[in-house]
Amino acid sequence: MFEDKRKKKRKRILVYIFLAFIIVSFGIGYYLNSGDTSDVKLPEDKDESGYEVPDSLLNPQSSSGDKDSTGLVDDDITTSTLEGDKVLLGTEFEFKTIFKRCGHTYEKKAIPARDDVNLKEYELAKKYSSWRLMSFTDEKVVFERDIITYCPNHYILGTNNGYIGIYVYNQEGEKVLKQETDISIEGLTPSDQKLLMEGIVADTEDELNIKLEGFSN
Repeated sequence: MFEDKRKKKRKRILVYIFLAFIIVSFGIGYYLNSGDTSDVKLPEDKDESGYEVPDSLLNPQSSSGDKDSTGLVDDDITTSTLEGDKVLLGTEFEFKTIFKRCGHTYEKKAIPARDDVNLKEYELAKKYSSWRLMSFTDEKVVFERDIITYCPNHYILGTNNGYIGIYVYNQEGEKVLKQETDISIEGLTPSDQKLLMEGIVADTEDELNIKLEGFSN
């Protein structure tokens, strides 16, 4: 009878030992597995406390500013490319016309037209395509062109309805009748008539008068 009690007591002790072993094994396994962070999700923007994760930590390469593929910071692009010289209300325009027949240059200064304001260099060159854009800043813009005539400071003797006429070229290179004379070309020699048809140039008013006197005699 006493032996049966001992057997039962021994069985209970073995059961307790087995349960204790299971509990201890489970605890050790949980402790070892708790170090694996492969399933832990990192916060995209904020941690659990609400603290915002700095972009420099999420993207270390962007800590000094956003850069494009060339390595330029956005601020550099704005300064060097998007901005730059453009026409302002106070920009001075200078137009230079070179008259190739005499080599003289006529210069004219002007202020920008209303639709010129805020134009960039390439836009202004396109608008004034009949001119060469020589220099461009927000303070001054210089245009240039060539005209194959004489400048307005010269006189041209030619024919006008059978008489000698005095012509000049205007600033656009157009030949304009300045004065009619009463000198008929009928009494002139064929060579003089041919010269008048081609145009005889007088550089000054005194030279003009001398040539007219020669045809009137």
